[in-house]
Amino acid sequence: MQIFFVRHGNTEENQKRLYYGKTDTGLSLEGKRQMEQMAGFIKEQDWDAVYVSPLGRTVESARILLPDSPVIKDSRLEERNFGIFEGKSYEEIRREYPEESTEWEKDWMGYSIPGGESFLEVQERTEAFAKELLAKEFEKVLIVSHKGTMIQLLLALLGMDKKQYWKFTLEQERYSVIEISYGNPVLKALNQKV
Repeated sequence: MQIFFVRHGNTEENQKRLYYGKTDTGLSLEGKRQMEQMAGFIKEQDWDAVYVSPLGRTVESARILLPDSPVIKDSRLEERNFGIFEGKSYEEIRREYPEESTEWEKDWMGYSIPGGESFLEVQERTEAFAKELLAKEFEKVLIVSHKGTMIQLLLALLGMDKKQYWKFTLEQERYSVIEISYGNPVLKALNQKV
């Protein structure tokens, strides 16, 4: 099985460097251009399944990449819910929520942001998705989702410790691939440009 990861295109919130996990927003003009740039390569592939986060920016990205293909929306692929931190920059979070941001920094995996999720809660849902996906007999799968969630999914699929999260990034206008052969996962491509 080959699993391709594509991060949604750029948004206005990305440009402002805001935490906006569950905030449902669309693509910027730049984000649309990024997806159009990738569309030719993505359309050339023969996909057994296309999974997307149900949030607008990922659905819009998938529609640009594959306008005529059915997609499977799965809420386990949504970005982390940042609760009271949603829509704010790191500086605003530190200024407006000094106690909560300090707790978050002390326990970045276990701290559940008020009104939101912890890293470990997101890891639990991505691991459940990975287990279900691996049980399918697909040859080639596309996942269009969010940076943080897909890094956690990548760690789950590779069987890596979740503390390795900060060693990866998934950039926009790029794709990454994990190939699973005889139960062995291999990272075949990371942030490849088409």
